[in-house]
Amino acid sequence: MDGIDLEPEHRLVPSFLLPDRANQLFTDLVEQVEWDTSMKARKTACYGETYDESGVDFEVCEMHPLLVPVCEDIGEEVGFQPTNCLLNYYEDGQSTMGFHSDTISNLEDGTGI
Repeated sequence: MDGIDLEPEHRLVPSFLLPDRANQLFTDLVEQVEWDTSMKARKTACYGETYDESGVDFEVCEMHPLLVPVCEDIGEEVGFQPTNCLLNYYEDGQSTMGFHSDTISNLEDGTGI
């Protein structure tokens, strides 16, 4: 497969989001986010700058208040502030997503994110 890096650079920080905080954030997001239910396999929500995900163009939307501290923590870890957060919610754990590649042309140069 030309053009696909099978071993991308990554960084795993196990203590980044501790379990209690992660569980509370998940619960709060499920309850407070206005989910888009137009996709069959999952619910979605997009915050921050516009993002084109597999042909679905999300509008610019202010970062959800629950995500602001997470974005700040990510900024401290990687050295720049995220400008977008795409949430995917699979309600029953039975849904799947096929192999795909999202457009990256509108992402920050050199970030790998």
